[in-house]
Amino acid sequence: YKLAGFTEAALKEWQTLYTLKPDNVYLKNKINMMRFVRGNVKVSFPFRDYIIHKTYTASEYLRYGFTHPIDLTVDKEKNIYITSFNTGNLIKYDINGKPEFTTKPSFSGKLYGIDYYNKTLAVTDFENDCIYIMDTTGSVIRTIGKSGKGNGMFNGPEGVAFNKQGFLYIVDSGNSRVQKLSLQGKFVLSFGKEGSYEGDFSKPTDAAVLHHKVYVVDRGNR
Repeated sequence: YKLAGFTEAALKEWQTLYTLKPDNVYLKNKINMMRFVRGNVKVSFPFRDYIIHKTYTASEYLRYGFTHPIDLTVDKEKNIYITSFNTGNLIKYDINGKPEFTTKPSFSGKLYGIDYYNKTLAVTDFENDCIYIMDTTGSVIRTIGKSGKGNGMFNGPEGVAFNKQGFLYIVDSGNSRVQKLSLQGKFVLSFGKEGSYEGDFSKPTDAAVLHHKVYVVDRGNR
């Protein structure tokens, strides 16, 4: 059906198969992709070639579990690092899902964003208004920032992203801006302010860097 151009008929057939085998992950992903493409969205990346490999459920890992996971990153060895907001823990799993460690940089912390660059992790602490620079064993190398509105200060930092040169872009949500800092914590620049006009933010949550562009998720301005 699909090759002949009858997308709706093909989708109906896949849905029929899925009702017979509701546990089949491939069928579920196939249906979701067809619905996505049908929505007149141009797809340049081959999402249809990917299926769910593994699901990490907190209850399976006991003390290596997590509650309210917010963000994750993957290093070059394909180890996975997950931030747990409620407990303030950072958990590392290897490529096979085996727990490597769980660590808590601060007793009162609420970990939010995380990113990886050259054997280094940057983790934001929403509660303590700071960023932890850590190695891949979970040790804190340095702590950057403190509460406030000045340069290099934060009010509820959320997302964080490295660029290719190793500079940090930190979403300073409570101050409605994004700050760029060096890995040593030196302030470089900031952009954004509270508002609803072009270039303004309202409760920004995350950022990503691609080449010379910074993409920011702005929760308040829809």
